[in-house]
Amino acid sequence: MKADINGLEYNLEQIRKRVKKSTVQTDPRIQTVIDYIMLNPTEEYTSDKLSGMAEVAETTFRRLFKEATGKTATEFIRQVRLTTAARLLLVSNDPVNCIAHDVGFEDANHFTRVFRQAFGMTPGRYRKMSQE
Repeated sequence: MKADINGLEYNLEQIRKRVKKSTVQTDPRIQTVIDYIMLNPTEEYTSDKLSGMAEVAETTFRRLFKEATGKTATEFIRQVRLTTAARLLLVSNDPVNCIAHDVGFEDANHFTRVFRQAFGMTPGRYRKMSQE
């Protein structure tokens, strides 16, 4: 389980490093969006909303965001949400479906599938391993 926690910390650190590295090189309008997503992972985002926040056209936003993070906005948001969910699984006793909803997944089954793809196990198994 220690390896799982270390893996989670590694994922969080990778996000922080990427964002920190990109801070120097990133268009400030895109950095504002990145910061906002990091602070508000549970919000519902659309490409129109994100490009509006950055005050750029959608195609420009997609290009600049990918340059800054190495991911599409959708991939980045999913990674932030999953990392947040993994942390919540370790520190709370909330049911998995509540955590899924709390981090922005409307469907708990979809959350479980995506979590399993990212972490190699279900959220319930992840939590159980943390308690062993």
